[in-house]
Amino acid sequence: MAGGCVQALFLPVALLYLGACILLLRPGSVSSLVLCDGDCANATEPEICLPFPDRIPLRVMAFFPCDVPSYSGRGLPVAAQMAVRAILRNDSILPNYRIELALNNTMCTRVNGIRAFITQLLGGDTRYMIIGPGCSTGALRIAELAPFYNLTQIAFTATSITLSDKRRFPNFFRTTPSDNASIPAFCATIKEFGWQQVAIIAQRNEVFDNLTLVMRAVLEKSGVRVLTERLSLESGITNTHGIVQQLNTSGVRVVILNVFEDIAREIFCAAYMRGMVYPRYVFLSVYWYTDFWWRDPITRGAAYTYDPPNCTAEELERAIFRSISPDFYPEAPPEDVNATSDVGYTPFEFGQKFRSNILALGFPISDAIRTGRFVYDAVWAAALALHKVSEELESGAIGREPVSLTDFNTSRGDINDLIVEATRAIKFRGVSGEVTFNRFGDREPTVQLYQYRFSGDLTDMNPPEPFARLDPDTQEVIYSPGESPETVFPEGIPVAAEPVLIHHALFGVYTFLAGLGVVFAVVCIIFNIVFRKKQVVKLSSPYLNVIIIIGAVFLYVTVIIIGVDKNVASTDTVDALCQTQIWIATLGFSLFFGTMLAKTWRVYYIFSSVKLKRKPLKDWILLLMVAVLLAVDLLFLIIVTPWRLRLTGRLVSRDNGEIPLLFDECEADEAVYWLPVLLAYKGILLLIGIFLAIETYNVKIKELRDSKLIVVSVFFIAVTSVVDTVIALLPINNPNYVIAIPGILGGSILILATGVLVLLFVPKMIGLWHNPSGEVQLTTVPEKPNTTRHLTSNETHRIDELKETVDRLKSQIEMAKSRKPKYQPMTGIDSEDNLLEMPEKQLEPKERVVYTQI
Repeated sequence: MAGGCVQALFLPVALLYLGACILLLRPGSVSSLVLCDGDCANATEPEICLPFPDRIPLRVMAFFPCDVPSYSGRGLPVAAQMAVRAILRNDSILPNYRIELALNNTMCTRVNGIRAFITQLLGGDTRYMIIGPGCSTGALRIAELAPFYNLTQIAFTATSITLSDKRRFPNFFRTTPSDNASIPAFCATIKEFGWQQVAIIAQRNEVFDNLTLVMRAVLEKSGVRVLTERLSLESGITNTHGIVQQLNTSGVRVVILNVFEDIAREIFCAAYMRGMVYPRYVFLSVYWYTDFWWRDPITRGAAYTYDPPNCTAEELERAIFRSISPDFYPEAPPEDVNATSDVGYTPFEFGQKFRSNILALGFPISDAIRTGRFVYDAVWAAALALHKVSEELESGAIGREPVSLTDFNTSRGDINDLIVEATRAIKFRGVSGEVTFNRFGDREPTVQLYQYRFSGDLTDMNPPEPFARLDPDTQEVIYSPGESPETVFPEGIPVAAEPVLIHHALFGVYTFLAGLGVVFAVVCIIFNIVFRKKQVVKLSSPYLNVIIIIGAVFLYVTVIIIGVDKNVASTDTVDALCQTQIWIATLGFSLFFGTMLAKTWRVYYIFSSVKLKRKPLKDWILLLMVAVLLAVDLLFLIIVTPWRLRLTGRLVSRDNGEIPLLFDECEADEAVYWLPVLLAYKGILLLIGIFLAIETYNVKIKELRDSKLIVVSVFFIAVTSVVDTVIALLPINNPNYVIAIPGILGGSILILATGVLVLLFVPKMIGLWHNPSGEVQLTTVPEKPNTTRHLTSNETHRIDELKETVDRLKSQIEMAKSRKPKYQPMTGIDSEDNLLEMPEKQLEPKERVVYTQI
């Protein structure tokens, strides 16, 4: 068997899973019935059961949701029996065999499906194939286990997109289209009516998870902006009212529902209570809801039961009115009396016979006729596959000796491989149209669009009516005769929310300015490297300057990325830049502000001591401080990754009322917990920066430490960052303000980065222009009066001559020296460390050292 090695690895897990389920078996939980085995006493419909005792029985598992009223499941076994009868009457199909269906009631739950499957495996007789189940929840579990027992499965109404995964479900086929077939229909509908923004409300389970992910990806690839909300079904509790309230405030007017019909009823009730109905809103839902599903409460097994919503049927109809659903359109509709088939009944004949059988048994019709066509064709597909394999086996397809179907058992993977290939190659015209499977085991459909409308008196709603179909080649909407956009939405097409997009001109201006900023930053780096040995640059820590410049470059790049939206780039590009923007902005801020903070800390550390006895902090210590800040940021980014683009809506006020605006935001699943922590951490750093700036503002050191320039820069960064944060988070409902947010943030970052670079490097460039030597000379300044006088070379020499005299008389003039300024020559200063490590006697506590240019 192909893939046997891989399956052997998972076989112990499957056996443990089955063993656990065996413990859950309860008498009577599975209704099992063998049909047409020569004894018609227990058959559901004796009229369609023919005994063929001379033929070899081929037992096939058949799973139906018989006890789910909303599903009309009790009538589906009748369609299967009709197929068995037609096959037995056809001598060209399995002439030496007879199909026997072992009927099982799954009740549309995975637990009952597994119980029924185990019961069949333990039944003793060989099971050749599986028909059903009808519900995706049960089909998923059985489809996972079937390959381990070499069984091929053909479902009839299990539509989950997850079942298309051939690596996970290699033996699965279905005669109904996958939910994946509805995605092009949704896209075509959205495109037809010009909607650019939609919301998807999806239940969080295996049936809808993959459908929602694929649908969102396809819609965004086509340029549609998507807002996604998820519903939890844990412990039978839903938050439908909370989700609908979020939807109402977000401003999105077009909503896709990927939910079961019981949840859909709750959502429509909540929407009605909030006035979210046509013509302001329109809903699009999945296509397999039963007729009149909004009228009765639904119990979907014992796992979770929903009470009727607090709305009457009429109120629900008002909310459902004008909603749209794509549906599979049969190539051979039951009303077509001229359609033919290869399976005993024409589509018209099947519809008539099936209806009469259901009515005779007292079963509800509802949508059973529609679903029964898929059941009928599924049984025929199984019979045709077994017939082809029977012929291949008798002709020696396996081994030298001919074998037959009776040699099959659950260990014969070689025979099951033939059954899988035969099923994949099937092509026949059934009662639901042409039956053929694609490479995913799915039916290729023709899609028609349906809409919920009131009857003529506008008091009673009918099941959805078709108004258009989807062209399979162009994927465009083709209206039925008499239909048009005006008949679909006679009161006007609901207006989708207005997207907040950055204007091309503004993006161009900001990109140009940010580009100039990058060029200026490169000039600063070149200046810093070329003149790093000049005292005017060397004394300001060139290595730390480089880090500041790199941080500024990161901020300039952030400005450019902020301006990239779906107005100038594809959805995939914008989504990728979402992650990039968060990383670059976070790390750039730490490099830029963190280094400035470290330099300010060094100034505070040294001058917070009156007698200057502390040793200076080396550059590597400051670099270590910056590295710690970066490590904290990296930890946050790794924990919260990945960031994804998410559509966010906001209602804003205008003269003619509220309008919805939509804009993209970068969000991550863990951000709701960690983002406040990061903001608090950054806020503390900003407060520390402001404190240090205030404490060191009066230290009068220019070229040596750029003290005042650094202090001003730190204060500027802190204030700008706080203002930007408030602007981004403040929920103001002015549309002009909302639209201007990206421009305000981008402009403030440009001013911030450019202003700091200018403060730090332009004075040095001007100083070197006037003094190419780049050297600085010392002047001392008495604290009072607060004036500065430059020392000439003659004055410095005179001070040297007087130094010895002053030292000898020092003991006699102790009282005078506190009132009279003293001058100390300082030569050979070539680094900040030489200055800061001078003996205390050379720098009195009440003197301040000022380096200025001669």
